[in-house]
Amino acid sequence: MLFNLLMFKISWFGLVIFQNSFVAIALCLLGVHFLLAVDRKSELLTVLTIAIIGIAVDYSLAFMGVFSFNGNKERPLFQST
Repeated sequence: MLFNLLMFKISWFGLVIFQNSFVAIALCLLGVHFLLAVDRKSELLTVLTIAIIGIAVDYSLAFMGVFSFNGNKERPLFQST
């Protein structure tokens, strides 16, 4: 559990600081998480549920003007259209 928390924090801070440049590393850490998971189906459902909630919240905050992006180059990959 502590290892999962550490991987999450590394991924989160890496994505915040390095943005889209850190996506490959974050995906590798997610892959390690699934390799170490005992019940992969349950883990996948949990990760997808939390990701959908997080993306919806980020879209809402961007729509309300809390997040401000100066063009597509600065937008996170999941918000690029």
